[in-house]
Amino acid sequence: MLGSIVVLVIIMVLGGIIPVNGAVAITIQDHGLAKEVAYTRNGNLAVFNRTSTFTQDDARVFAFVKATFYSANLTWNWYDPTGELFHRSGWLAQCVTSPCDEESSLQISTWAAARPGLWRVDFLADGILIF
Repeated sequence: MLGSIVVLVIIMVLGGIIPVNGAVAITIQDHGLAKEVAYTRNGNLAVFNRTSTFTQDDARVFAFVKATFYSANLTWNWYDPTGELFHRSGWLAQCVTSPCDEESSLQISTWAAARPGLWRVDFLADGILIF
């Protein structure tokens, strides 16, 4: 007997070059969602299994961005299907050698699987919505 499959879909829309604090401060080269990521020896992010559809069988969902910026307070906001903020992570990022890779993840099997539906993740730099 085949059990029901919970599908989580997360939407991300690219904002392009975004002015932060009145000046062009961040340029997005790549962004998306994936089932797996790893950091290489030189510190770059390697992305595996890019997708926007996840099931309860997936351990995590990773949101990632490759961007050029000098310094920014980065925030990832994860919203559940009801539109409620489910998880927030953030930090001050310094990008010495551009572009820089940043990522955030959400554990599906423990937290998100109980809330099937369309999820949303927002990426902000200095409080301004990027995508």
